[in-house]
Amino acid sequence: MRQSGRYIASFLFLFLPSVIWAQDTLFVSPRTADSLFLAKNLSLLANKYEIDINKALVKQEKIWDNPSFSAELNLYNPTANRWFDVGKNGQTIYSIEQVIKIAGQRNKAAKWAQENVKISEFEFLDLIRNLKFSLHQNLYSLYFNKQTIHTYSRQLGLLDTIIKAYDIQFQKGNIPLKETLRLKAIFYQLNNDKTNLQNQIFEQENAIRILLGTTSSIVPVIGDEELVKYNNSAIAKDNLVKNALNNRPDLKISQTTYNQSVINLEWQKRQGVPDLRIGGLYDQQGSYINNYSGITLGMDLPVFNRNQSNVKIAKFQIAKSAYTLQNDSISVVSQVNMAWEKLQRAENEYRKIDADFTSQFDIINKGITENFVKRNISILEFVDIFEAYNETVMQLNTMKINRILAYEELSYSVGEELFVR
Repeated sequence: MRQSGRYIASFLFLFLPSVIWAQDTLFVSPRTADSLFLAKNLSLLANKYEIDINKALVKQEKIWDNPSFSAELNLYNPTANRWFDVGKNGQTIYSIEQVIKIAGQRNKAAKWAQENVKISEFEFLDLIRNLKFSLHQNLYSLYFNKQTIHTYSRQLGLLDTIIKAYDIQFQKGNIPLKETLRLKAIFYQLNNDKTNLQNQIFEQENAIRILLGTTSSIVPVIGDEELVKYNNSAIAKDNLVKNALNNRPDLKISQTTYNQSVINLEWQKRQGVPDLRIGGLYDQQGSYINNYSGITLGMDLPVFNRNQSNVKIAKFQIAKSAYTLQNDSISVVSQVNMAWEKLQRAENEYRKIDADFTSQFDIINKGITENFVKRNISILEFVDIFEAYNETVMQLNTMKINRILAYEELSYSVGEELFVR
């Protein structure tokens, strides 16, 4: 029993490092990435408070102004030779005053603030749209670039084995030095290409970590079910433009900004109407009778300042926001059309690829390598096929990235998830 316990302890000790490694690695599918992004992205969590701030400002605009209270106390009574004579026979004056906005300024200010809430909500949705697009870009690029890196690593390992064998044969005088140097030159070039691609992978992985609010290593997990959803056969271009004009949060910001400028014009016009000040007054002995009480009414006379400049500014803001809205609408339509055309080109280029091309090229590459090792083909033939194979693998994966990103860009330009499975 004790011996079996030692076996279990030894097993756990050996297994522990792999558990820790798994905890430091995050395997992410597109669906998982979206869920983690919405839950843990720090930019989203921070900007969400902007909505709460603007909602609080709406409530603040609805609150009445505080009443104003003042008191006047007798400092010195020369008749009675008393300081602070505020008793029964002394003198005190109390007044209280409340400002009443008679032109509905408070209501217009609240409506303006409510439009600000809408803008902050649309800004939040637009932030989600932009960051999610960046997440999908980096996730799919990382996935296909890692496939290319895997091929590069396999090819470098194979080439390294051949070079070591050639070095031995060169030392024996069986092959010329130029063939060994040619193979080493290919090795260094391919290794340099791998290093450059690894730098891209590091940047993409780092971007994903920031977007998901994690410090773990990222391993993209993308199956065929995630890729087959990208299909343009059931997409109508006219509907895309219509949906974009209705859905794009940045366009809704422009529309809301225009609505807000219209409200602001009415608000500024009403700001020119003076506030009514109503209050009460108590005077102990300073009036024509003792213990005098009265009602006070006050209002600024709109002789010089009727808020006319702010009204003019508000009119200019309406014209400005109207042009901005029109320009943004044209921009949205243009972006959708451009994304659509880009998708068609990417899809057409991708469909030109023979379904059996990759597997056939793998077979040829393997055969060429075996024949080169057996000295059945020349180094020039080997180099041509070897370099063509590496370049083709990189180009095919780049084409796959561009195709997927074209679909993602179309969704981004429309402002909704078009390809959901």
